[in-house]
Amino acid sequence: MKKLLTILSIAVCCITFLSACGSKDGKSPSGSASAELKEGQSLQAIIDRIDTEVGISMPSDVDDNVLTDICYIPMDAVEDYAGKITFVNVSSDNVIAVKAKEGQIDTVKAGLTKRLEDVQESFEQYLPEQYEKAKKGQILIKGNYAFFLIIGESSETMDQDMEKAISIINEAFQ
Repeated sequence: MKKLLTILSIAVCCITFLSACGSKDGKSPSGSASAELKEGQSLQAIIDRIDTEVGISMPSDVDDNVLTDICYIPMDAVEDYAGKITFVNVSSDNVIAVKAKEGQIDTVKAGLTKRLEDVQESFEQYLPEQYEKAKKGQILIKGNYAFFLIIGESSETMDQDMEKAISIINEAFQ
């Protein structure tokens, strides 16, 4: 019975992942480039909820310098952002949300992709569990919003933690 539930959970996770990913043209999963946050939602609220409900190891807030220097995103491409990353060398946790200015989602996505590659590379020869977590990192695109996620408390809960974070993001949108 537990194996069946595990398989069903993995199937739901895969379906959620596939339905949450944006297309190459930067449009949201529904095909609309106009994905918007629900009233009362903000990028900071999403990040805080992920931190509270899933957890981020020793989080530090993302600021302009972090966004430009280690996420490779020029500030002139950004309308709004929020995020928390770990600054300890034993965790790969990154949770970053960016609302790109009109026409800049590809620039934001490219910067976050480079950040994902950097994190993966930094753990490749260092901590196997953190490397596995980093390999499962995702960049989700919803209209002009990009979300970068590497999160998971342990190897046993990584998939469920990532699924929970994606669910929190999806719930924040109309």
